[in-house]
Amino acid sequence: MAKINYAELTQYNSPNYTPASQVPAVYGMPRSIDGVTYHWWGDPAQNPQFLNIINWLCRSNGNSSANLVGESGRVAWIIDAINASWHAGNARGNATTVGYECNPRLSAGDYQTMGEFHYTMEKAYKKTLAIWVHKQWSNTACSPIDKARIRSIADGLHKQDVTPAPVWVRMDVPRVMVAAQDLYVMNLDNGKPQGDKIKAGTKIDFNTKKTLNSVLYVRSVYSTSKNLNWGVIATQLKEVVVAPEPVPDPEWIRNLKDIADKKLSVLPAAGVKVLNLTTLAPVDGTIIPKGTQIDIAKETTIGGIKYLLSSYSVTKGLPWGIRADQLGVPVVEPPQEKPEWLENLQDVADQDFWTRSEAPVLNLDNGNTNHTLPINSKVRITHTTEILGQQYMMLDGGKEVIETIYLSDTEITNPDDDIESRLSALEKIVNTIVTFLTNMFKNFNK
Repeated sequence: MAKINYAELTQYNSPNYTPASQVPAVYGMPRSIDGVTYHWWGDPAQNPQFLNIINWLCRSNGNSSANLVGESGRVAWIIDAINASWHAGNARGNATTVGYECNPRLSAGDYQTMGEFHYTMEKAYKKTLAIWVHKQWSNTACSPIDKARIRSIADGLHKQDVTPAPVWVRMDVPRVMVAAQDLYVMNLDNGKPQGDKIKAGTKIDFNTKKTLNSVLYVRSVYSTSKNLNWGVIATQLKEVVVAPEPVPDPEWIRNLKDIADKKLSVLPAAGVKVLNLTTLAPVDGTIIPKGTQIDIAKETTIGGIKYLLSSYSVTKGLPWGIRADQLGVPVVEPPQEKPEWLENLQDVADQDFWTRSEAPVLNLDNGNTNHTLPINSKVRITHTTEILGQQYMMLDGGKEVIETIYLSDTEITNPDDDIESRLSALEKIVNTIVTFLTNMFKNFNK
């Protein structure tokens, strides 16, 4: 597998999603992973930050979300891929794709991480996944992402994958075989004969085999013991079957123990594969998603590493298991109390307002005044809220508010007229409210 450079973060969890089992009822189709929809966080001029976006999408009772948030060098899963996040504004987009919120600055590093992520998803799901952007699902300005650039990076990583060379494996039954003709042992590193000619009728003891370029080769006990890549073409030999030596039970059977039945969950964000405990190879390409609960009945150790066997594997007599460190009880983070402004947040029809006088714009994160707008400044209002009995209007973007008394739903036609009287009436109120809110936010952040 090609080298991946981004870090995967799994400590964040958003409650804003549709569980996979409910997707057919909600969206009219089953949950499937057929593509990734890439979004951006918003206008780079607003200086959006990685952790702020994660916190926003993980808010309680939210109406939007994504499966993950990514930027150069790191990707944070906040909703498991098996569940549908609310990102596309479209039933099919939510039901069949994973939502990825990317840094709107779209640096070379941001694109590299998106390309690497798309590659790892295609490797995990063993198929080509479509690349979508948000505006293909719904009418939105999000986002000017170059899909071809993501595909080019992902495809380049796929090309780096190389098929491993065939390896020697133990023959089902070790064989003493007789040369059916004069033959040579072949050096499979260079394709040339190795050593002297072997006369027809010579007996040789073989115990390993491999197929190279559709030709079956067998390797002698001597070459196997020396780890030499030498073999004889099997069709040049006659078999003499000998009784096999008793094969000891595999280590996992020797160390198998009964334990009290328990139910554990898959922990890794990328899911896990069930292993054949005899070979430690995956049983198949199936990935059990994060959060899936498994009934555990037995445990064993192989090479000092503990593995767990499910009730299904034990009942069916299958040599299947999962590494114990990939199963456990998932951490449940305590719910966070909502700030007052979020408790009182009301959605309203987007509308333009104008400032009646100079108006302080407050930061909802800390209560500080970000800046002051001059009289008759036009602002776009998307929500209203209440803090300690005072009414506020939220600016487009969701991070700043202006007290309602500063705003008018009509433009101030003569902003210079009677400004002194307007300012004097508001000045005392403003100073009192700003001081009060600042103290309130400071106490909130303690």
